Amino acid sequence: MKPVQGKLIEVFFLLIVIICYILSCTFNDDPFVYVKLWSMLTLGVIYTYLRFQKRLIIFAPLNLFCIYYTTVVFVNFYYLNTECDFTPYLQKTSLHNNYIHLFNWSSFYYFAGLISIIAGYSILKPLAFRPMTFDSEASMSSYVLMIVALAMMGLGALNFFYNVVKFAGGNPVAYLSQVALRKYQFEDGGTTIGYIMYYMGTYLLSFQYLRKNKKPDLFFILCIFGGVVLWASNGRIASTVFYLVTVIILFYYKGLLSLPRFNNRKYLMFTVLIPVFGIFFYFFRLLSSMSDSGMALNADTFSLLGDFLNSMSFYIIDKGNMPNTVIFIKVLDAWKIDHGFMYGESLVSWVMNILPSKIRPEDYQPSAIIKQLWYSHAEGGHLPPTGVAEMYINFGPFGPFMGMFFLGLMIKLFYNAVIKSASFWSFLILAQISVTFIMLYPKGEFDNLNLIYVFFSYFPMILVKLFTSMFKVPLEPNRKVII
Repeated sequence: MKPVQGKLIEVFFLLIVIICYILSCTFNDDPFVYVKLWSMLTLGVIYTYLRFQKRLIIFAPLNLFCIYYTTVVFVNFYYLNTECDFTPYLQKTSLHNNYIHLFNWSSFYYFAGLISIIAGYSILKPLAFRPMTFDSEASMSSYVLMIVALAMMGLGALNFFYNVVKFAGGNPVAYLSQVALRKYQFEDGGTTIGYIMYYMGTYLLSFQYLRKNKKPDLFFILCIFGGVVLWASNGRIASTVFYLVTVIILFYYKGLLSLPRFNNRKYLMFTVLIPVFGIFFYFFRLLSSMSDSGMALNADTFSLLGDFLNSMSFYIIDKGNMPNTVIFIKVLDAWKIDHGFMYGESLVSWVMNILPSKIRPEDYQPSAIIKQLWYSHAEGGHLPPTGVAEMYINFGPFGPFMGMFFLGLMIKLFYNAVIKSASFWSFLILAQISVTFIMLYPKGEFDNLNLIYVFFSYFPMILVKLFTSMFKVPLEPNRKVII
């Protein structure tokens, strides 16, 4: 049997299962039958799209988007099970329309948005891959590069120990246990500017290892672990995971573009371990918060972990850490009445997020408007509407179709430009934008797209090139390099 025939049989059986499931719901007069129909079809489209790729590239931007989009289905079935009774963001009695009707429509728009973004992405042919390219020794000397990388990481380490001394009396364990207080501590001093230097230093280190075709060794792993500690010490769960995944993606593309037979299996393992890693850090931050408030004084860590795992659905879904479908339901119910469509404003206003906070406009994002409009009393920060809901916020019922189609087209243009360039620095930008914006757009908004990643990529490169040209380091074939 040919591989394509086998895949067609798989999809056929999947379709039969979906039909049987929906028929059983229909015969039982299930009021949520359309939620289940569109959710199951969404899952089927994701499976079919990934399964029929000639060569599955795990970290291709739309593949990351689709993999994360499965959480939409998971969230839908969770709310079907709980009937939205535990979420703090939806009072059914305050809606203008029946919430079952709105839930059905949100599920349809999720499905339509997925189809549209895949259609937009697929309209352009993919470019042929070629090996990743690196700046030459003449323009970026290994000696200068390692000095700059180590200096940057050294500044980051000094910054960390300065904060440890300032806020924890020099005790790093105590400092790391205070992550829940970090936001308030930095209001009274402290800085993380050195941390940014550290991250850029590790990107230079990654460049050097990949240019030399060197596998990660203990030194490299310790340097990356240091970056993870810096992000984690700020209580930034997502940023910690994104930083680690960015480095993994760089090594993934180097192997993918260089090896004739590249094996995805070890990288598939990372896609499973990374969410576990994120959940661990979420528990760590929650434990820090409970310890600070005195709630964890009479309980041991293992009992708290058990309680956390038992209530994990509340922390991950009801608190909005996955696509917030109930916010989408509220948007469908009242956005046109209470605010009015934005007609593309939020799709371009993200360029302002690179501006310093003192001169940047306040609360221009849909997530901020939603918080002020309906949930000003709720704890926590802004409330992202989900990507499909943002398209509805801008263009009404046409948004999930038109907006997601053009987003898919833009993603493909960006991806093709990176492939055409083949530069390490282009892939670094791709990796950062893929994990911080494209992958998370099912739960986020356009304001997550940030030009700062261009700076993170090109500033260290320009610095090394500048110093290389200034000092004109000679190229000696017998001279040993640090790496």
